Amino acid sequence: MKIKRKKYIIVDKIRFLIFVTIFMVFIITMMPVFKVNAKDIPDFAIEPIYVSSGDTLWHISVKYAPNNMDVRLYLDNLIQLNKLETLTLYPGDILYVPIYNN
Repeated sequence: MKIKRKKYIIVDKIRFLIFVTIFMVFIITMMPVFKVNAKDIPDFAIEPIYVSSGDTLWHISVKYAPNNMDVRLYLDNLIQLNKLETLTLYPGDILYVPIYNN
């Protein structure tokens, strides 16, 4: 059984060209909305660490924060990255620490 393909006929060429032009203008104007910004790409790698007995978020932040970064800012980034709701850590917990590229 052979399937017949429907043939489309352009009845009004001017109306078709106006439609295509308006469609192309719309697509071109919407392109900047979907562009990727290089600022959105993080400049750090993520390394998982296991929490040991006696570890605190502050000590982990002091250990892994780059020299040119405030420890409080690193601590805030650490909390946001791990989506922590409490500051209590338990031995064996896994934390993801950002390792910043210099």
